[in-house]
Amino acid sequence: LTSWSINDIISMIDLYMEVIMKKELKTELTKEKIILAAIDEFGRNGYYGSSLNSICDTGIAKGLLYHNFANKDAIYLACVQRCFHELTEYLKAADIGTDLQRYASARIDFFMENESMKRIFFEAVLQPPTVLRIQIDEIRAEFDNYNNELYLKLLDTVKLRPCVTKK
Repeated sequence: LTSWSINDIISMIDLYMEVIMKKELKTELTKEKIILAAIDEFGRNGYYGSSLNSICDTGIAKGLLYHNFANKDAIYLACVQRCFHELTEYLKAADIGTDLQRYASARIDFFMENESMKRIFFEAVLQPPTVLRIQIDEIRAEFDNYNNELYLKLLDTVKLRPCVTKK
């Protein structure tokens, strides 16, 4: 070690960091590829009609799939998370204010632009897989909070009857 200069050591550290960063980037890109394939699969066939083999048929090695996700449930939850997060961000960016028509139009537009997420969303809301209900409720929290805030803003724009409260 003493025969190496500080610059040599710094160069080795930089190279090591570059290799690690490339590995992390490759891992993230692999996860993204899996999630995109899974969104397509779950979007076409739903949770119960989908299989990991079908996801792997898109060119993803089964070992890579299991290296990144423990099982079908974990992949499905990642897809549900993506769906609710992207929908919520889309609605926030739509500058809805308190216009329910704009809200409804923005939701329709989102699902027109993200066709594969439509089934995932409605399945998660209306008929979530029983074993994943608690996790899906947690994932939905950001979306539900956004909707609750919107409804409270809407209620601020109308006069409520004396017997009706915001709660």
